Amino acid sequence: MFGEIEIADERGVLIRLEGERSGEEYWLPPDFGAFQPAPPGDYRLRSTGITVRDPDFTSTWTVDMPPEPDVTQ
Repeated sequence: MFGEIEIADERGVLIRLEGERSGEEYWLPPDFGAFQPAPPGDYRLRSTGITVRDPDFTSTWTVDMPPEPDVTQ
């Protein structure tokens, strides 16, 4: 996913998403060390094939979904 940073504070980093998820917002944890300045160029997102041109920063995260609740009890 990619987009524009709206908020970056002690709560985290709020991204206003663009591309296929345009109109959505996504919060990332307040780990500012996870963001690196991006040299100019084209960046292809492996998961979607979308190319982002000249982003200001890059960051890589692993998002784990919570386990499904056990409804058999």
